[in-house]
Amino acid sequence: MMVLELVSGKRNSSHSTGDPGAAFYPYWAAKQITEENTLSLLDPRLEEAPPDEEEVTRVCRVACWCIQDAESQRPTMGQVVQAMEGSLEVNKPPLPLGLKILMEEEGQIAYQLPSTDPSASVATYTSEESDGYDLHVKLAASDLDASSNKTKLRVIVAAVGCALGLLLAIICYFLWWKYSSRAKVFWKKGRQQENTVLHPSGEVVSEFSSIYGEETQEGKAFEPLFTFDCIATATGYFSESNKLGEGGFGHVYKGTLPSGQEVAVKRLSRSSGQGLEEFKNEVILIAKLQHRNLVKLLGCCIQGEEKILIYEYLPNKSLDAIIFETSKKELLDWKKRFNIIEGIARGLLYLHRDSRLRIVHRDLKASNILLDENMNPKISDFGMARIFGGDENQGNTNRVVGTFGYMSPEYAMEGLFSVRSDVYSFGILVLEIMTGRRNSSFHRMKNAVNIVGYAWQQWNEDKAVELIDPTIRSASMISQALRCVHIALLCVQDRASDRPDIDAVIRMMGSGSGPLPMPKQPMFVAVGSADVTGTMIANKYESFSTYDVTITMVQGR
Repeated sequence: MMVLELVSGKRNSSHSTGDPGAAFYPYWAAKQITEENTLSLLDPRLEEAPPDEEEVTRVCRVACWCIQDAESQRPTMGQVVQAMEGSLEVNKPPLPLGLKILMEEEGQIAYQLPSTDPSASVATYTSEESDGYDLHVKLAASDLDASSNKTKLRVIVAAVGCALGLLLAIICYFLWWKYSSRAKVFWKKGRQQENTVLHPSGEVVSEFSSIYGEETQEGKAFEPLFTFDCIATATGYFSESNKLGEGGFGHVYKGTLPSGQEVAVKRLSRSSGQGLEEFKNEVILIAKLQHRNLVKLLGCCIQGEEKILIYEYLPNKSLDAIIFETSKKELLDWKKRFNIIEGIARGLLYLHRDSRLRIVHRDLKASNILLDENMNPKISDFGMARIFGGDENQGNTNRVVGTFGYMSPEYAMEGLFSVRSDVYSFGILVLEIMTGRRNSSFHRMKNAVNIVGYAWQQWNEDKAVELIDPTIRSASMISQALRCVHIALLCVQDRASDRPDIDAVIRMMGSGSGPLPMPKQPMFVAVGSADVTGTMIANKYESFSTYDVTITMVQGR
């Protein structure tokens, strides 16, 4: 992709022309290469000294081979270097199917941004937001003279910037000194008050107050703000024996409040990526959400550098702790697994449509599905969730967060997310529940790329029954289980527009025997299959074959 940018002088997120309706640039560029029209890719600024056409063709062909969908089709860096030097003859590359599937839909850009401007598109948005990359090039001394004026200007700008930065630092130091003097008095008064919670975020406190301020439990006022000492005592000072698990943002402990109530305490690590904003996001979101299939937030503690969330305690922990453990998965018979699938779907429906907010979870996975004493599912961990307002249907971010294997193609590749991104994650979850295996355990199984490719192969060959976990497989549940597999394949289709919304999923699950649409073949099905043919290197020297991948090696004397 970087080679295409260097050849054309365009970002990979830009359009092939200034027309927002034109093809997405990487797809357009690959198409020009496969149609042997590589000179159309050249940066217009190179017209004064046109490069060698054969060399341009060779470089562009290598670039096109490097962005092929199938891993087995991409060359090694050693082969790339040899091809660039002209030591190897480069075959004409095929058009990468993935670029076409993801970036085009009926002649238009497939994913439009939630903007009031109807002409806004992925390319126009990204080109404004993206920082791009710096290219460092060695130049001859004679080449530097032309840029000397620019260099002087940069020196002046840098000097002025440093001066302003120093002035700003002095002002900030003065304000900090002034604030710290007052803060000492404030904290001194605060520590004299019993059960005081130190919270720098009034927004969090006011949000809790508006939600829980007038609620009572058994005649007692509900207090959503906890002191650090209270939480430390409840968890045995965060002892290892009380640890329930850990994740990317910290550890989760079991605790017992003075009232005897058992709770789950999520203590965020100081080195975690979740800062105060993500913490506030999770607190405010969950405080507004009340549903039987969503975990209930009981309170929080923000004291110094400590950020802690207190949830209801669920004795069966998370779904992944049971469904993927050979000794425990038998606890989940077919009836319970179907109830879990249905419960997750109803929780998503509440988030996407029925709550006072429209929310995309963005990190739906087995470890974020908690199970109560009756194995009823509850969706947890809303740190990465996002709210949609008004008529918004889709969002865009340059910071892609989540878990690989559960992320939809448009989110992982372009940072585009919508309610149907959650539907994709839901489909992966359903396949995991049906198979009793992690989605990452299917790599290269029957040459499959992932769980989606493997499930598609089995379903397409009328072997979907083999997908079902042997511990629950029985004649009485086969029909309903196969229907769930079919629905899951509809949920994990490559194009977001092809996936059903979660409301339609619930209707399909409840209809029992109604007709279902046919799912489309996933973009990545298998590695080294009959659908993946061709290699970059031509048979010019000595060749060795492994399956259907040809590698040419040049031996020196």
